Amino acid sequence: MIEKLDYLTLQLGESWLTEDERTFRRTVAVAQGALPAGAVVQVAIADERGEILFSSLVPAGATAAATKVSIADRPHFAVHLNRVEPALHISHPVLGRISGQWTVQLSRPVLRDGQIRGDRRLGVGGTPVAGPARDLPRPGGCRLAVA
Repeated sequence: MIEKLDYLTLQLGESWLTEDERTFRRTVAVAQGALPAGAVVQVAIADERGEILFSSLVPAGATAAATKVSIADRPHFAVHLNRVEPALHISHPVLGRISGQWTVQLSRPVLRDGQIRGDRRLGVGGTPVAGPARDLPRPGGCRLAVA
């Protein structure tokens, strides 16, 4: 499941750079439809300052104030600003500022001409990930808590 979500994170980031918002919304809807219901709570794109530019939870044509949310103070955003190589980051559970739900953020930087221009993220709900996580091998003495 993590590999699928990472692939979507990569592909959606590339789509964001090349598609207009209407086409990007359709791409997001197709991606969400390919996963179990509720797996992806939100798809969001932030700029290099941590300002949300796009959220799949904000309707098309909504006022700019609807996405006037900053994630600049969140560790899962800042991690990309300090990395030498772009990589997937999986956050601790966080309470979404737009969704109002507890999710785990899978994020990658958005790069343009080799420069970080923000990040792309999937807010993943616990239920679809919890089942496969229960089956992961665990070294002796390790526990996995799934709420």
